[in-house]
Amino acid sequence: MNKQVLTTEQMKSLIKLGIDYGKASMCECISSEGKQVYIASDSLSFLPDKKNVTWTVFKVFTLQDIFDMLPKEIIIKKVSYQLNWNPLNGSLRYDNVYGDEGTTLYGCCYIEEEGILYAAYNILVWVLENGYIKTK
Repeated sequence: MNKQVLTTEQMKSLIKLGIDYGKASMCECISSEGKQVYIASDSLSFLPDKKNVTWTVFKVFTLQDIFDMLPKEIIIKKVSYQLNWNPLNGSLRYDNVYGDEGTTLYGCCYIEEEGILYAAYNILVWVLENGYIKTK
């Protein structure tokens, strides 16, 4: 598994939740020969052009793509929760930085045990499931 982009399964789950995959900045390209490459989505013309080789292309999100989609702030009942990534303890969450110290939005704190990309994916799913990103 490439830790720099989401898996095809993760992408499918986001698409089911209504995310526009057209915003993905990378593509996973698999040749009919079994070769797998990752390239920028605007660089598809650079795929090797060999006779009798076809490419299957899947758009995939990077960590930067996910951070760009996540709301930087969620307001619930006039309380502001801001996106906070703490690389010291490996958490990604929405915190109420103006209220009581340590107040975190319930259900929205992920520890990056499997990497920051995995944590960002999980928080994006949470944000989508709770309606904090408008989808199609």
